[in-house]
Amino acid sequence: MSSTMDSHGHGSPMGGPQRGSHEEGFPWSHVIGYVLSLILTFAALVIVENTKLSGAAMVTYILIFAGLQVFVQLFFFMHFTETVGPRIHIVSLSLGLFFTMCVILGSIWIMSFSGHQAY
Repeated sequence: MSSTMDSHGHGSPMGGPQRGSHEEGFPWSHVIGYVLSLILTFAALVIVENTKLSGAAMVTYILIFAGLQVFVQLFFFMHFTETVGPRIHIVSLSLGLFFTMCVILGSIWIMSFSGHQAY
């Protein structure tokens, strides 16, 4: 069985294009992802520089924009949905995100007691 190789060294054993492979043409998804990244970055900057929100509200908005930025990066640049075979990396990234959020939210919850005993 022969395989054809694309310019990045990826090949399909059947000789045809691989699902999720790089196709010729203008990379519109990368341009859209870049523009969305710029919009999210400048939106966070505008909120910090030009609003009179409280510190907690500002941090909340920045965290929301940061979370959206993660999804833009995953879907437009990291090819999160382009895969051949099982979607195991979606499950593993979701599990990693769950554990990360548990650690972050648990730490914030513990620190919110300010040294006072909860019992």
